[in-house]
Amino acid sequence: MTLVDISSGAHKSGGETWGVYCSTKAAGVVLHQSIGKEQENCRVLNYSPGIMRTEMQETIAKGVDSPSKQFLAKVLDQNKEVPIAESVAKLLEVLEQDTFETGSYVDIYDSRGPPL
Repeated sequence: MTLVDISSGAHKSGGETWGVYCSTKAAGVVLHQSIGKEQENCRVLNYSPGIMRTEMQETIAKGVDSPSKQFLAKVLDQNKEVPIAESVAKLLEVLEQDTFETGSYVDIYDSRGPPL
């Protein structure tokens, strides 16, 4: 069995007005790393799909002003988000290659480069 956690680069550090989101993403990564070590028959992958144009991102980009909000708005305004189909294709590629170490964290930006 393979378990995929849809993570976020936000797990790496806190952000103004993003404390709960960042901390829950960090907790999710660590939880899934632990599951990968504890469950012998379960392969675990933490996957960060990148910034995509979703209803959640659109709402955040128009929300409370903060450095994180300004960055997100800039990414979306410049159409630099990751196309959903591209992110899904990358996830499927990683799963099909099946070379990741259980508990690994894969970020689409590691292969694509940062959005800005």
